[in-house]
Amino acid sequence: MRNSSYRRLLCSLSFVALSACAGSLEPEGATGDFVGSYVAAVEVARDCPGLSSVSIDRAGEIAANTQGVRRQAVLASLYYSKTDWLKAKGTSILNERGVNAKASDICRFGNGIVNRSDDPIGRFLRAA
Repeated sequence: MRNSSYRRLLCSLSFVALSACAGSLEPEGATGDFVGSYVAAVEVARDCPGLSSVSIDRAGEIAANTQGVRRQAVLASLYYSKTDWLKAKGTSILNERGVNAKASDICRFGNGIVNRSDDPIGRFLRAA
């Protein structure tokens, strides 16, 4: 009985520590790029009435199935990273692709890549 209580306490403390740290750590490498592409897709879908983005859970599945990126790492990054960092990463990804912030340019770009599994942003966009 005593061991199971101790084990539960350790698990609880580990979860709290992980949750507290997750918001302060921005993902790097493949996970960071993947998260940035998803946020860019959300921005495109937000500005274009004919487009929508996949759910966060679906983004995690896409990460695991297509990119070899850990699903939980992507989900933790999307849920716990700071909003400013997420927005900056999404904007950075769009800027790298030469997409202007004007809605007409974003929509033209989004309509050109929607449902394209070979495109880092298009894989998250769906026609509404």
